[in-house]
Amino acid sequence: MKKLIDLGNNIVEVDKILGMSVNGYIDAGPTNCITITFKTRKEYIYNPNLDNYEMEEFNDVLNIEFSNFETAQAYLNEFMEEWEAMLE
Repeated sequence: MKKLIDLGNNIVEVDKILGMSVNGYIDAGPTNCITITFKTRKEYIYNPNLDNYEMEEFNDVLNIEFSNFETAQAYLNEFMEEWEAMLE
């Protein structure tokens, strides 16, 4: 059975998550955003020019924005607890 987790009103499968992070560096972008990186997924896309299907890999990322760094960090900790509980 697939295990699901609610990530800021985005429901995802736990086994699809590769990592989660909050940017703690002010000079490297927004610090109030949790970034969730998903495992690489593969899809076959039809190429009409070659009249065949080609496999392509996608690396999906979900950014969830919060009002400030402290809130983002608190949600990240909560998500981590849920994620660890789901993996057991």
